[in-house]
Amino acid sequence: MHIEENRERNREKNRDENREKNRDENREKNRDENREKNREKNREKNREKNREKNRENKEKTDDPITLSASVLTKDPFSIMLSGKTVLSGCGGDTSYLDAGRLPKIQSDMVTNVSTIKTTMKETLVSDLHTRTGGIHIIGLFGPEGKICIIEDIGRHNALDRAIGYGLKHGVDFSRTIVTCSGRISSEMVRKCLMANIPIIASRGATTTLAISMAEKADLTVIGFVRSQKMNIYTGVERVRNE
Repeated sequence: MHIEENRERNREKNRDENREKNRDENREKNRDENREKNREKNREKNREKNREKNRENKEKTDDPITLSASVLTKDPFSIMLSGKTVLSGCGGDTSYLDAGRLPKIQSDMVTNVSTIKTTMKETLVSDLHTRTGGIHIIGLFGPEGKICIIEDIGRHNALDRAIGYGLKHGVDFSRTIVTCSGRISSEMVRKCLMANIPIIASRGATTTLAISMAEKADLTVIGFVRSQKMNIYTGVERVRNE
């Protein structure tokens, strides 16, 4: 009788121990599974964040920013290896202007009021400009008259093209006049200085910085050219009444 009871107690004890062991194993297994699920969830979350960040970076890369820089040199058409001059096409900032680095005009050219009016009138003969008002015109004139007339949506582009035309055809810029339909900016003055063009005239206005640069570099700047009047801001000695 006692032996049987002992056997039963042992069997019950073993069953309890096995149940407890199984419960412990199941708990540990569940903990491991939960930890792995959490790890995988975090990994996927991080992957999604990285994918989103890469998409944003790609969108930024697909929207390019255009930067431009230019320098002034003693030889206007050579590359300078050090130093820089930063100017805006719409006037710039005097704090960035090193006037000592600007080339000065080397020319004994003299013209007259009548020639300025005539060249301006010839420059503005443009059907496209008359009909749309959406383009700028640059004229390049020499002692023999018109060298070229350039039309472009940007006045700075038009001036670059006119200077390029002159370089290609061996023009002596020291004997030329530039006329333009738009405002004379500091950048346009700088381009004339680099090419050694002694006179620039416009049907429109002139920025303060452009006048300041022109005074220091002996460039003649003329604005508001009309049939009855014009404003000569700098280099008045190059323009005679007759």
